[in-house]
Amino acid sequence: MAKKISLSAIRYLLQGILDGTLEIRYREGARPKKSSAKQAGRPKAEKRPKGWRRKPGRKPMSPVARQKALLRAKRNKLRQARQALPTPRQVFEALHGKTDGLKLSALAKIFKAPRTLLKDLLAKLVKAEDLQLVKDVYYLKRRIRTGKGTAAERKSPPIEPQAVLAYLETHPGATLVEMTKELGAESYQKLNKVINVLKKEQKVTVNGKAYTLA
Repeated sequence: MAKKISLSAIRYLLQGILDGTLEIRYREGARPKKSSAKQAGRPKAEKRPKGWRRKPGRKPMSPVARQKALLRAKRNKLRQARQALPTPRQVFEALHGKTDGLKLSALAKIFKAPRTLLKDLLAKLVKAEDLQLVKDVYYLKRRIRTGKGTAAERKSPPIEPQAVLAYLETHPGATLVEMTKELGAESYQKLNKVINVLKKEQKVTVNGKAYTLA
């Protein structure tokens, strides 16, 4: 197909040559070729087919939106961790019968809960005087109901003062924890009441944590 050219352009060209108002310049040498994408170090773009359109996708998030999304994810993770925390009743049952008590690491392992969140829960129970914290060891301070039957049936028999005196006679220097285990006391608090009576009667003396007969 032949290319079209305007007659006015031809007339303008011829008139400029005749009048000397138009100069024709000739550039020596061939025009340098543009460097290809491969020579420039860039991968050559594939030729897009006819009718190609960019697929709709998610726009990149702004810094503010990204920060809000991270904060939202952090809150959701914290909420899930709090929901996985044990109830106070479960903590009481875990410490029930543990005369030596349990440390925070042991409780966190039992409940598979984060130590930081579990520590806050235990601090509330200590403040409510349900637990006792002695040298990073938690002890059960309140009474809980376990098993079936009435309270009188669940209650363990009291420790007689004579049993404490007989044990100290064969085991001088025993500690309160050792006597609680050997005598089968429900808790060291109940056994401590019996020992306090014996101390007032001057039948038992204590040196540090060791108990002996007077």
